[in-house]
Amino acid sequence: MPKINNLKIKNMKSYIVILYKSKKKCKKRQINLKCVTKTI
Repeated sequence: MPKINNLKIKNMKSYIVILYKSKKKCKKRQINLKCVTKTI
């Protein structure tokens, strides 16, 4: 059971990192909403 939890946590972390990176890219382009919705 703990292994499954660890996987979920890792997935969440990587998901958050992806979201964060995409937001950074978007700020440069200044199309925040479009970029973020594309990555989700």
